[in-house]
Amino acid sequence: MKNFSSLASTYDDWYKTPLGSLCDRLEKDAVFSLADVKEGELVLDISCGTGNYSLELKRRGARVIGLDISSEMLSIAKRKAEREGLKIDFIRADAAMPPFKNNSFDLITSILILEFADKPDKMIEEWKNLFKPGGRIVIGFLNRYSLWALKRKLKAVFKESIWRKAKFYSEHEMQNLLAKAGLRSIESREVIYFPPVENRLFLKALILIERFGKSFLSGLGAFIAVKGEKSL
Repeated sequence: MKNFSSLASTYDDWYKTPLGSLCDRLEKDAVFSLADVKEGELVLDISCGTGNYSLELKRRGARVIGLDISSEMLSIAKRKAEREGLKIDFIRADAAMPPFKNNSFDLITSILILEFADKPDKMIEEWKNLFKPGGRIVIGFLNRYSLWALKRKLKAVFKESIWRKAKFYSEHEMQNLLAKAGLRSIESREVIYFPPVENRLFLKALILIERFGKSFLSGLGAFIAVKGEKSL
């Protein structure tokens, strides 16, 4: 798995921009509409980075463990949680080999990490063992058929980028990975139909494009969240 420590100090800058803030809100709407977080549930946020989803899970009443391979990312996540007075356990470990007992969690979330996995099918199998029968996993990823994925691929051709060796998936491919792992009740949510245009003057137009895209651009959204459940 790739270590993103070199990006830690600037990682949250994206969320402070108008476009980044909008994308973050839409992505969280997709993820949490599937996650259906309940008060007191034990949740593992795999590859938690600087804690963006870990903090939101805690705000929604879950007991949260955030896991990441980068100590620099985890340090930032811990400081953010402390500032809000949120008790979250952050653990440094490899996403491919989480150090937990089987059937421990009610929910697992994993956002933008399978793009960098050498063996995503094996990783999902490993994660499946960690959540309880009847529990669920929600995976967020960049759609291979979107303009956002295309932009990252083209940019990586001319400039060193974390996305150079990334593998992007379609909704169908990710659903198949979950089905292959034996998960059931597979559902998806797709968002961000507008192009990657970073200009605050276009924000209102982007929101209109998003509404249009939900009706007419199915399959082309930049971000997809997929949920699978473990059989009882």
